[in-house]
Amino acid sequence: MGQSKAHLQIDSISLLQKALNALLGAGCHPLAVACAPGQILPKLSDNNYKIIISEDIVKRAGPLAGLQSGLAALQPHAQFACVIPCDLPCITPQAITRLLLVAQSPAGTIPVCLRQSGHINPLVTVYPCAWHAKAATLLQQNQTKALGMLENVANLAFLDEPENETAWLDCDTPEAFTAILTHPQN
Repeated sequence: MGQSKAHLQIDSISLLQKALNALLGAGCHPLAVACAPGQILPKLSDNNYKIIISEDIVKRAGPLAGLQSGLAALQPHAQFACVIPCDLPCITPQAITRLLLVAQSPAGTIPVCLRQSGHINPLVTVYPCAWHAKAATLLQQNQTKALGMLENVANLAFLDEPENETAWLDCDTPEAFTAILTHPQN
């Protein structure tokens, strides 16, 4: 991308702040922001909610290190955590609520993962906070892919959404971000 995705802005709001606003709007709190050691985050709004900044313990270990540090930071405060990346420019509280409703349904199980066209996204998942230990074990085995968190999980539940659902569109490239900015629903 050439710059931190967290710092990208839509309507003068950083993508990180948009993600936090969507989580808050869906009733998630406290919030944790996982980041690389020494990473400079964009300025966050001064609302009256708790944000725990959690630096990755394992450097350069990708999203799995972020899952480990974020889940560990939240464990003293919550049993479960709704995890989303900061590169979802169109994320809404309603989209997150759909994920949470699967977790809260009578047949709901945790974890609950977003699935689009058969593809699961381990970075859009409701995890037990205690699973920070599972992430730590995977990191000790030199694994860095977040998908390892969901392998061999017998009771994995899914939120099935169409692949073109704009709330879940991510921006992994400058071209993808530009396309999202010009999307009619943005």
